[in-house]
Amino acid sequence: MTAGPESHLLEVTDLRTWFDTERGLVRAVDGVSFHVDSSETLGIVGESGCGKTVTSLSMLGLVGGKGRIVEGSSIRLRGEELVSASPERMRSVRGNEISMIFQEPAASLNPVFSVGEQIAEVLALHRGMDRAAARAEAVRRLEEVGIADPGMRVDDYPHQLSGGMSQRVMIAMALACEPALLVADEPTTALDMTVQAQILQLLRALKAKREMAMILITHDLAVVAEICDRVAVMYAGRIVETGAVSAVFRHPAHPYTRALLEALPSGGNVGPSDGEGLGDGRLRAIPGTVPEPTAWPDGCRFRPRCPLAFATCVHEPELIPLPGAGRTARCWLAQPWGDFEGEGLA
Repeated sequence: MTAGPESHLLEVTDLRTWFDTERGLVRAVDGVSFHVDSSETLGIVGESGCGKTVTSLSMLGLVGGKGRIVEGSSIRLRGEELVSASPERMRSVRGNEISMIFQEPAASLNPVFSVGEQIAEVLALHRGMDRAAARAEAVRRLEEVGIADPGMRVDDYPHQLSGGMSQRVMIAMALACEPALLVADEPTTALDMTVQAQILQLLRALKAKREMAMILITHDLAVVAEICDRVAVMYAGRIVETGAVSAVFRHPAHPYTRALLEALPSGGNVGPSDGEGLGDGRLRAIPGTVPEPTAWPDGCRFRPRCPLAFATCVHEPELIPLPGAGRTARCWLAQPWGDFEGEGLA
């Protein structure tokens, strides 16, 4: 199926990915919908365990073991449904049309093959290159991601590389076949601050050069503020707020988004630049803990931790459209610019 000119590059609708475990049914992703357009960067942000990584693995058909994508879920790439695609088709999609880089590059690289062999394997599989051509292209890709002496490094093994170099190799491998969409799952978590900044700058530059789309999955709001166009905030298996990064961070419309921003150090470079809406700037912890995915709360899943919860919150709303392109929030109290006046009844 071919997408029309008005279609999104990727459209995820009512995605539910559940796991059958000894503890019970884990509804890790439970009704998630979002889209990504060509050449844009979408940030998916939330605490650990909210379903961000499972969402990305679902898109690539990599949910294995006891996991399953529930009937009714839809993941469409340029109009083509991927949920029902054959294993052969998904192997073609992965790396060729959608690529992914992971937060632990050292664990993602095969220790018994050189980095050049691993990049060349991708090129041979998807582009049909012979050994010599694939090796030459691997050298070029290593140079593109900023690795010095790529002609020598191409024969290095993963244990010979630093964390930053390993992540650059993973980026080279992910982009080897010019995918339309790159999914970056916590790509800087295992790196020190200086290397983090270098990797983010590299991703931004490569994205602009190739005019590709990117989904950045992270718990770090500062990273989202730095390189993303739009953001989707996840909590307990659901998206609770979406919108342009500048609008969401300046005027959060969901109490969870607001709480995430208030949990940042006051000197951070995210959040409102005009001082509106987020109190006195003091650092605040979010009370309570994320609920177990085997027993999500009834109604709004943030309700047990929310200082503004009231009786109606036992019924969870759908994402409510707000003023501003693509702005939505899953909260009864959502008002333009996150105006939460009124008494909390938690």
